[in-house]
Amino acid sequence: MWTKRINVLLVTIMLSLAISAKADGPPSGIICSDIPVCSDRLGEAQRLAKDGQDESALSAFLGLYAQFSDPRLCFAIGRILQRQGQHAKAVVYFRRLLDSGVETDPQKLSKIQSILKDSLVALQPGAILTPPKPSSDRKSTRLNSS
Repeated sequence: MWTKRINVLLVTIMLSLAISAKADGPPSGIICSDIPVCSDRLGEAQRLAKDGQDESALSAFLGLYAQFSDPRLCFAIGRILQRQGQHAKAVVYFRRLLDSGVETDPQKLSKIQSILKDSLVALQPGAILTPPKPSSDRKSTRLNSS
């Protein structure tokens, strides 16, 4: 009987310490830009996004996130999904970033929250959605008038 109570007490203390350490410690131990292989691949993913190659960029960012789990990557993933009109998925990634606690700069937090709000508004019934921009590699489909 005493052994069971002591075990419960020990588990409670250990959980309290773990929660306290998580709250006091850094929110995420992984910073992609500090890891050479991640940083290199991040640069490539950013270049793809800048060049408008959203599908390739999204794939690259998702691969980085799967491998390195840096919540900061969620911002780029969310923005690409947002540009593609995939607002529900974008919301998930923006919330992951905010919930992680890695971003503490008030201006950046405000920007992320504003962008998140844009996707939430787009999900509302009756919202006017802007279709995604056509990729630059598609051919024009003008109708010929006779």
